[in-house]
Amino acid sequence: MLAWLMLPLLLVTSTLLVQAAAPPAKTQPAPTPQTLAARSLVLAELGFARKAAEENTQAAFVSVLDEMGVLFRPGPVNGKAWFATRPDDGSKLSWFPSFVEVSQAGDLGFSTGPFQWCEKVGSEQVIHGHFVSIWGRRNGTWKLLLDTGLSHDAPGEEDPVFEPENLKGTTKVEAAPPFSAEALQNREKEFSNAASVRGLLSAYSAYLAPEARFYRPGTQPTTDLENVRKALQARKGNMTWAPLGGTVAKSNDLGYTYGISEFKPSIKPTGKAGTPPLAPQSSMFLHVWKRQPTGHWKVVLDIENPLPPGK
Repeated sequence: MLAWLMLPLLLVTSTLLVQAAAPPAKTQPAPTPQTLAARSLVLAELGFARKAAEENTQAAFVSVLDEMGVLFRPGPVNGKAWFATRPDDGSKLSWFPSFVEVSQAGDLGFSTGPFQWCEKVGSEQVIHGHFVSIWGRRNGTWKLLLDTGLSHDAPGEEDPVFEPENLKGTTKVEAAPPFSAEALQNREKEFSNAASVRGLLSAYSAYLAPEARFYRPGTQPTTDLENVRKALQARKGNMTWAPLGGTVAKSNDLGYTYGISEFKPSIKPTGKAGTPPLAPQSSMFLHVWKRQPTGHWKVVLDIENPLPPGK
């Protein structure tokens, strides 16, 4: 009888000993404010795309565009004013964010990912590409400040929807003096001057961040610096950038500039003697800048789209 009375006590004691010997369960670290902000931007982008699918592209854009939001059509235009003069054309645009990054203050961010466009539902002719969107958060709501993109061949394999927990490069950098939008545009001009004096490859080596995303029409975006180097080496000529606008996050760690770039080829086309040199090519550009741990501002996203001749 005593043995039966002692059995529950022995079981309880042995359980406590096992629990005491077991290592404590690992607790997941609480998400940082920056991770939470990135998560909210992913949700905003997905909600934006869902509205386009459920209603139409025009209604989706109008619902998220900032009052001063810019679209490239092909030059920069006020997005809301542009849509106000055009009825929905029935085309279908679908997309999702495969990468998102936000400022430490959570007031500025950018998203990018693949898109598909077709003239109408069920059309077999589909245009593939990548979008880049700049977002600003106002009173807790993300608003679209700038939207652009480019087309390329259908990708062999697409990345999944971005998980903010995978966000890299969020290590807090040391505080620095305020860096205004004007100062960032001056940095852009320094980049342009370096390209003119030292050449494209040398300038990009100095101003492009190691993790930068590089977008050019007709090719898949790349983060491989060797691919970037090859693309730059293939462009023989002089290039300059003239910024038209942009802004900097309150936390002084993320910003963007956009404007018009001009490329002047240095190689004459083959043909008869006296053939004039190739005409300069103007493009709309967007550069996303990020302050590095060293304090220097470098480009983490570079996208260009050629403008039609005469624009």
